[in-house]
Amino acid sequence: MSLILAAWIGGRPVLASPPPDARQELSAAITEFQTLAERTLEAGDLPRWADPEGARVLARVWDRQRILGTSPYVAADVPVLLGIVDQWNKISKTYLLFTAKPGTVPNTAVTTIRYQNELARGVDALMHAMAAVAEAIVPFWESLPDKDHTTVRRAGIQNIRVGLVQTLQEVLTTMRLQNFHADNRRILALAIVETAGIISRSLSEADRTAMAAQVTATIQALPEEEGDWLIPALAPFSQPGCTGLCAIN
Repeated sequence: MSLILAAWIGGRPVLASPPPDARQELSAAITEFQTLAERTLEAGDLPRWADPEGARVLARVWDRQRILGTSPYVAADVPVLLGIVDQWNKISKTYLLFTAKPGTVPNTAVTTIRYQNELARGVDALMHAMAAVAEAIVPFWESLPDKDHTTVRRAGIQNIRVGLVQTLQEVLTTMRLQNFHADNRRILALAIVETAGIISRSLSEADRTAMAAQVTATIQALPEEEGDWLIPALAPFSQPGCTGLCAIN
């Protein structure tokens, strides 16, 4: 969690709409992942989705229903959700920035393709968690007295918007990679479609317009059947007006 976001939530109580044991379950899943990774690293690799044990452990790490719960998310969920985003982001970066030789610079173009089965599932979980944060932050902000609408918290709002835009851009770019498999494209496309409603309400109209253009460009760049998976995302990003997180300045 960034320092801005840590300062942003302050000392709010945690009454989570994610399951009450979400933090404990994610922590236990990550511990299991780390234990398995210690073994696979001896062979110069990370836990893989194609391996039954790796798939079991990774499915536990990215178990959205058990860890993230379901909407609606409320103000008191924000600290838990930010922690989930932070941990899922770290797991994805473990794959993206992996190098078998310590001290060498990771080649993300190579790792994106090599670990695409793992990254697609990790990004799917991460995007849903980011959308949950965007939803919960609106009632959180509205519950604060005016004096607590501080510069740090406003910077946190902007930080979240920037993170959403950057993540969407990276996902769309990944979908267009030549050696990215159709099954994994579908996972990413569904993640965008399923989160487009709340994410679009979090962005400025200018960012929404730009995102609609990027979604359209990705649709046109993919084989027709695969591009069609993204079509439902166009409507939310094409909506005018500014409500939800977009309206908080």
